[in-house]
Formats: sequence, structure tokens, C-alpha cells
Amino acid sequence: MIVGLDVGGTKILGLAVDEHGDVHGELRVPTPRDPQVLVQVLCDTATQLAAKAAAVGIGIAGLVGRD
Repeated sequence: MIVGLDVGGTKILGLAVDEHGDVHGELRVPTPRDPQVLVQVLCDTATQLAAKAAAVGIGIAGLVGRD
């Protein structure tokens, strides 16, 4: 089982899928604005979906700076 989290501007979509791509769980939650709350919501969402997950992937759009 693999958990994928897609972080968007308004919602976080989490899916739990197996090696065949079959969806075994889905969760949508609002995206918080506070960075610390965002990290906690990501952890909570992954935990709720990851009964026996082998991996968790997170996609977040945005710019990355070296500083």
C-alpha cells in the first residue's frame, strides 16, 4: 500500500493505493495556512490512510529557494 498526498491551495487530497493502482482510501481536508498546522495535518492525514503503507509521497507546488 502506498499513500499519496497532493497539497493544493484549498485542499489536501490523500489516497491510499495498492500496487495495481486500486484506491483503498481517500481523504480530503482543507489546506491550513499556518506551516506548523500544515505539517500536523499532513501527518494526521497520512496516518489515517496508512494502515500498512510501504511509502508516503507528498506533492506540493511552489518555488524553492536556497536560502
